Amino acid sequence: MDITQKNKFGLTTRHFQEHGFYDACIVGGGDTSISSAAYGNFERVILLHRMNELQKQRYLIWARPYFEAVRENVSFVDCDIFHLWHGDLDHRKYRERHEGLAPFEFDHFRTSQLTRTVAGAGIRTSENSTST
Repeated sequence: MDITQKNKFGLTTRHFQEHGFYDACIVGGGDTSISSAAYGNFERVILLHRMNELQKQRYLIWARPYFEAVRENVSFVDCDIFHLWHGDLDHRKYRERHEGLAPFEFDHFRTSQLTRTVAGAGIRTSENSTST
């Protein structure tokens, strides 16, 4: 098992209950979105993730109140943690993933609403079906 000592963070229970995770990063980067918001560095994420205008607006709606609550009050816990290994950094293709998604003008929130509507109507799809 690989244990690394960089780029790991967590949220306090209070901040998680008030703001939740920013979960619209379907090709990765949620950790970058959350940690950048904690420092008020919104533009970094918008550029790195090649956010379209709607994604940018949605991110800022979440990120600004999160920053107001955290205000760079970030710390660490000095202990070993176990982490699910994601593979070598050279093979993760961070930039390519976001560049590949950009042309589709993805809207996480519209897609989430569609998924909830389909699930609520009792329509079985690969996303909402379970094996019995």
